[in-house]
Amino acid sequence: MEAATALGPTEAQRDAWRDADHAARPARLERLRERLASEGIDAYFGVRPENSRYLTGFALGDGEEKVAGSSGRFLVSADETIVLADSRYRLQAEEQCPTTRVEPIGVSLGAPFMTIAGALDERLSRVWVLHGSGGSYVPLEANMKRNIPIAPVRALAAGIANVIINGPNLDPVHWVDRIAPRPFMMVNASDDERLPRRAVDALYASAREPKEIVWMSGRHVHSDRETIQRLVGIVMSRMRGEPRSSASD
Repeated sequence: MEAATALGPTEAQRDAWRDADHAARPARLERLRERLASEGIDAYFGVRPENSRYLTGFALGDGEEKVAGSSGRFLVSADETIVLADSRYRLQAEEQCPTTRVEPIGVSLGAPFMTIAGALDERLSRVWVLHGSGGSYVPLEANMKRNIPIAPVRALAAGIANVIINGPNLDPVHWVDRIAPRPFMMVNASDDERLPRRAVDALYASAREPKEIVWMSGRHVHSDRETIQRLVGIVMSRMRGEPRSSASD
């Protein structure tokens, strides 16, 4: 018996769907802005992946939202659409959202890579570092405290790891001054248990103006939704000014 074969969409059909989706996006945004204006709301902050794809074009794979952090979250105001993307998703966001402003952000251990990207790529108009610091060995050693409580063993492990990853060359302190005259923005936690204050201060001191550091209460960012929402809220408020009110999904 001849086996039945399930036929999926052709590549031409997929291309046609993508083109139709792209063509419909301006009208979707216009309807949203009309609704915001009628309700007296300054901006819409989106966090759901399906809404990001629908309104901006940024698309995560199935289940990818669990590891994407704040990438793909977006703001729609009366005159602008902004998408956040860390170092893993910046190029994807720029390709999928060509008419949208992409704000590059580096979070926690991703902060050094975004700092280096900002130093080397002048197309980045501003660089955000969230819960990041200077140094390479110091952040590694601090992040190992929970799993390696014995100090001499932890120091050895951090030293080996620092050599393996070529840590001294990745130290953002050596790169951050090249970002100027573009703005360099830092957001850090006042009670951060993973990043020593001296390492945070070293990164900020090494940056040139224009620069700003914003302190938020609490500990180092983890995967909890509340902390991520607070971080993104700070970023959005600095980008757009404090809105009178905002909507969110």
